[in-house]
Amino acid sequence: MVRRVGGFVKSRYGQHYGGIAKKGSFGPIEAGTFIAWVVASLACFGLIALPDLTYQTLAVVMVIISSIILLAQKAQIKFTALEMVCFAISVILPIMASGVIGGFALPTDWMANAWSKIGLWSLSAVGTVVMAYQD
Repeated sequence: MVRRVGGFVKSRYGQHYGGIAKKGSFGPIEAGTFIAWVVASLACFGLIALPDLTYQTLAVVMVIISSIILLAQKAQIKFTALEMVCFAISVILPIMASGVIGGFALPTDWMANAWSKIGLWSLSAVGTVVMAYQD
């Protein structure tokens, strides 16, 4: 049964399961996941106000999950060194900016300056885009 279903999907959508989303185009899965990553990472960097630590922790979890989904939605899933570095940038910078893990946070003078936050968030966003679309 699984083999027949897999053969149907492969014959209908091409070489990769998921069809057009796995062929390098920007589909609805990637768009929704990237929007979720942007909102969650903006919250982690404090560019969107969140009321308490519960929502901050939820934002960190959303950043991690959406980064993994963006990494897995590629045409060729090979974990190269560039993807590993970009994944670390896209996940670790928001975690450090949120300060959820004690002793693992960005310096307070960096987080007090809005331009520093925007710059670090931009670096994290570039890392996410490179990670998601580098094949």
